[in-house]
Amino acid sequence: MLLAGRYTTSQVRVIESAHRGSNDKMAKHDELIIEPRDDGRWGIKKPHAERSSDVKDTQKQAVKRAKELAPEGDIKLKGLNGKFKHIQHGE
Repeated sequence: MLLAGRYTTSQVRVIESAHRGSNDKMAKHDELIIEPRDDGRWGIKKPHAERSSDVKDTQKQAVKRAKELAPEGDIKLKGLNGKFKHIQHGE
């Protein structure tokens, strides 16, 4: 990628870093959290997300869906008591 002349050195580093993105071996693996909702259903979301990516009626359905969304990712279950339990460790 030829970017010299148009951008500053720091801008080039940011652009090149973003360009590597998903091809970068150091990229962080997927992480999902399954948590109970006020309506009795179970939400699947990424950490720090405001909204759930998906919502299921049962905990079992939510775990199955999370494994589909992040087959090699880190999946944590937040229990009714607020404590976390690892369902699947990312690779």
